[in-house]
Amino acid sequence: MLVGLGNTNFDAERFEEAGRWYEAALRQQPDNVNLRTDLGLAFFFREPRDIERAVREFRASLTRDPNHVQTLQNLTVALITKGDAEAARATLSKLESVSPQNPALPRLRADLEKLSGLAQGPTEKSAAVTGGK
Repeated sequence: MLVGLGNTNFDAERFEEAGRWYEAALRQQPDNVNLRTDLGLAFFFREPRDIERAVREFRASLTRDPNHVQTLQNLTVALITKGDAEAARATLSKLESVSPQNPALPRLRADLEKLSGLAQGPTEKSAAVTGGK
């Protein structure tokens, strides 16, 4: 029931409210990786974003399941958004090893390449950064 309320609010883009329901559900199911990942997404998508908290929740999920594909993917997006190319590269590498056919990989690679290029200065080739879940 609590997860359902979180999901309903998430789908309605009421991310702060969704986060409250996910936190309540996590008190009952603290090892639920999917639920903790959803909480991380609620922090990522709320306005203003709380990327630090999203990253903490994603990392907490990965302590329970280090190969959780959705969490690895979301953590990579959050780290790229945060501008942490080094951590994003390591997480993307893990995602590539766990899910080599993941359809998000090309976009994540392009976003990371663009971030890395910005850190080194302008380049001729750079892919557009796109948001994503």
